[in-house]
Amino acid sequence: MGCARRTGRCRAAYRHGEIDDLLKPENKTARYGELDKRVHQAHWRAARLLVKNEFDRIYSGAGGSGMNAFTSEDMTAYFVTVPAKQA
Repeated sequence: MGCARRTGRCRAAYRHGEIDDLLKPENKTARYGELDKRVHQAHWRAARLLVKNEFDRIYSGAGGSGMNAFTSEDMTAYFVTVPAKQA
């Protein structure tokens, strides 16, 4: 029985002992596998575009210090102190 990991049908099959592990590939639908593959491909394409530490490099190059950040449910905020002549 194939099912998407988080569907009610899949959870019910797990509770009834029809499948033993929601994470096993054979317990997923073909469509789930197709979409999962596409997500992984998109992830690796995006990773090739990423410039590591670019944010830090730019601000450090401008004399920035004290870089910090936080993430909430609605946003990510960054803090950095930059010399006035660079602002």
